[in-house]
Amino acid sequence: MNPRMPGVLSLALSNLSRRRVRTILTTLGVTLAIAFTVGLLSLSEGVSLTVEREVTKLGVDIFVWKKGMETVPLPGMMTYAFPEEYVHEISSFENTQFAIPALETIVLGTGGPPLIIEGIPPSSFLKFKPYARAEEGRLLSDDDHHALVVGSALAETSNMTLGASVNVMGTNFTVVGILSSGGDIFDSVAYAPLSALQGASGQGERVNWAMIKLTDPSAAKETAALIETRFGDLTAVTMDDALAFSNSMLGIARAIHLSISSVSLLIGVLFVFATMLISVSERVREIGTLRAIGASRYFIFELIVVESLTISIIGGALGCLGGYLLSEAINWIIVESMGVTFVQAAVTYSLVAIGLGIALLVGGLAGLYPAWKAAKLDIVEALRYE
Repeated sequence: MNPRMPGVLSLALSNLSRRRVRTILTTLGVTLAIAFTVGLLSLSEGVSLTVEREVTKLGVDIFVWKKGMETVPLPGMMTYAFPEEYVHEISSFENTQFAIPALETIVLGTGGPPLIIEGIPPSSFLKFKPYARAEEGRLLSDDDHHALVVGSALAETSNMTLGASVNVMGTNFTVVGILSSGGDIFDSVAYAPLSALQGASGQGERVNWAMIKLTDPSAAKETAALIETRFGDLTAVTMDDALAFSNSMLGIARAIHLSISSVSLLIGVLFVFATMLISVSERVREIGTLRAIGASRYFIFELIVVESLTISIIGGALGCLGGYLLSEAINWIIVESMGVTFVQAAVTYSLVAIGLGIALLVGGLAGLYPAWKAAKLDIVEALRYE
């Protein structure tokens, strides 16, 4: 370690404390820039964690839907339905533990938010949601026909109670159960027997996606390829591929968020740059005195850079705290305005590291020119400066 560093740091802190108002205002500028950046990135970070958690909780290895869909099927994509018998045939594959056919639709005009209904065989419900528990009423049973089990968040936002009747494309379904909260996306979904939803939607024995659990998950890619070879109109996506696709999309979102926040980061750089440049112009005689008593040009350069970095580090730390508070505000808005609880902005350790790293970069870049200018001052001219 440089033996002069303790002296440099002590002198830098002393210089900054002598100009408290300017130091505080500059630090505030960096704080706001980092807080905005961390808060914005916390949203994509939270979505990334949510996607990974939700996909993992499903406990399946392959998603199957009709070719032509570029992502996981959206509710109501009935034009992409395919015969249910495909799923039954896939269930007979050597590496298949079980295959769950599913039909999703969306119902509007219920007096509340859009109603997402997923139809699956009642006997497969606990395979699909092994952690599901009924807070009120019961789960689906094989004897049910026009029955609905409703997620807790959906029940709350739509004011659904046991025994309530819901019109689904002209057919009335009765709420027989309300699920305990799982803290996930499925809290906002209703579930119906597959055959009943097929009849109400006029799909016959067709589904629009399926979930496959394998005996040997390590052979997921081979099984997916076998499904696509056997059924030319189907797409089979492994869990790893689904997560990779989601992460690539979220990577684009992060890049967009970072480009938006770059405006505030540029302002932060300019704040520190202007402060250090003014500081150097005001301390010409002081710098000349330091040089006269033996301080090297490198010491002067080092001193100005340390001052710049000190402002940025303090601003970065406060900015990470501000980013956390901003993420909490985002979460409150999401819950209050949309009733969504499963997507939460998250300030992770890696995001804090990014925030502090950006702060260091801001301080380093902003301090280089003022430090170079201070180090190049002529001793005689500096001492004669008024």
